[in-house]
Formats: sequence, structure tokens, C-alpha cells
Amino acid sequence: MISLSNGNIPEESWPGFIELFRLAIQRDKAPELLDIIDNSQAAEHWRPLREALASIVADSRDLLNGVAPEVRAPALVLVEQLTSDIRVW
Repeated sequence: MISLSNGNIPEESWPGFIELFRLAIQRDKAPELLDIIDNSQAAEHWRPLREALASIVADSRDLLNGVAPEVRAPALVLVEQLTSDIRVW
């Protein structure tokens, strides 16, 4: 079970965290990741990642058009990082 209790990841751990999510996405586990974030107490803290995953699950970047610019910009960066060699769309 993955717990995202406070949403804080040390900066030096971020590349490994992104790689973990990339591998999960490659294995079609993005919906499960989205559920974990949505059901965590840190969902709002993880909002850009949550929105990036939602757009990957929906197979549409257009989904990000409906979120605030301050969330959309980092979410788009995350989509690129998470899907750069997968190309989900």
C-alpha cells in the first residue's frame, strides 16, 4: 500500500519518484495511481500530479484546459516527464 500522508518528497528523491510513476503508467496503472492520490489526505498538495495523471488516464491534454493556470503549467511539465517515451497521445 502506498501512503501519501503529507505529500512531501525530498528533492533528491524526485527523479526516482517520477520513474516509479513512469513505470506504473507504462504498465497501465495510471488509474490506480489517480485513485491513490484522490483518496489521500494530500490530494490538494499533489494537485498538479493528480491533474497530469487524470489527463493521461483520459488520454487527453484538453482535460488540463479546465484547470487553473498555476496548476496546468506544472501538470503539463509532469505529463511530459511521465510520458516522454510512452506517447500516450
